[in-house]
Amino acid sequence: MMDINIVDPKHSALIVIDVQNDFIHSEGAMAKGGSTVTPAQEMVPQLIKFIEEAGNIDMPVIYTLATHSRWTDTPSWRQRLSPVVDLDHFCRPNTWGCDFYQVKPREDDLVMLKPRFSAFIGTHLELTLGAIGAINLILTGVATGGCVEATAKHGYMLDYNIVVVEDCTAGGRDEAHRAALQRLDARRPFVITSSKEIIQAWQETATPAKV
Repeated sequence: MMDINIVDPKHSALIVIDVQNDFIHSEGAMAKGGSTVTPAQEMVPQLIKFIEEAGNIDMPVIYTLATHSRWTDTPSWRQRLSPVVDLDHFCRPNTWGCDFYQVKPREDDLVMLKPRFSAFIGTHLELTLGAIGAINLILTGVATGGCVEATAKHGYMLDYNIVVVEDCTAGGRDEAHRAALQRLDARRPFVITSSKEIIQAWQETATPAKV
């Protein structure tokens, strides 16, 4: 049984990573480059339901947007990614490809631009988490073996408790998604669980104990 404390709304934040057109839409850069986007598209409706449940209990929700521009694309960064994507036409600020795919942040949600795989690099995420008192990070989004995994490992090294929601994350291929979850679960420093189990834990924390 999952430890309820690790998803306690009073000390947790939901992180929605890079749910963007260039990663998930059939006309996005990844799909046009030959990557499989169907698993991510099939995951998003479940993610939207999970985000709604988090909103119902007033849990802080932080969205990240992967962004690439001349202000952050160093020569070494461009060289590393050039075999995979064309950075000049991928998640550029103020473009359709950089926009959210189906998810819609609320007015009081935080949207954070992210220039690297880890959501902690080049952002004020750690400052924000300290301000809201979050020590548990509930990670969702794409890609499981890319930005989700990088953020999970980085957050763990910063002493956050990390929960990865297996049915609200996705990779290019389902095999890649499963492989990433297995890597994170290998030594059990992370909690890999389903949205159903987390929602059940939230309901339990909201139910007064019987005397």
